[in-house]
Amino acid sequence: MTESTLDDSEESDLGIKVCTLDSDFAKIRRVKSETGVVVCEISDKSPARNSGLEVGDVILEINREEVNSISDYNKIMKKIIKKKKKNEDNVLLLYVKSRLGINKYIALTF
Repeated sequence: MTESTLDDSEESDLGIKVCTLDSDFAKIRRVKSETGVVVCEISDKSPARNSGLEVGDVILEINREEVNSISDYNKIMKKIIKKKKKNEDNVLLLYVKSRLGINKYIALTF
């Protein structure tokens, strides 16, 4: 799996590092989709830590925009960071609970 975060100059306040979702990981974790990105690390003091999101979950959408790759994730997070500067600070994630194979929405405030 390839890991990624935003550029070093811009960190996501969500505190999430993501990895590429590959077919082997999808099979092992019983994830039906092969699109999205895998949560590979969550910072201790981040909004994501207390949300129920876990390492191994697969993010499919952010604010109703599809996330098919790390590039998509980075583009969407850059938009969110810009909006945050304008005091718009809620983020909606659609993700797959990888151990259960259930799609869930969560709203994060940062």
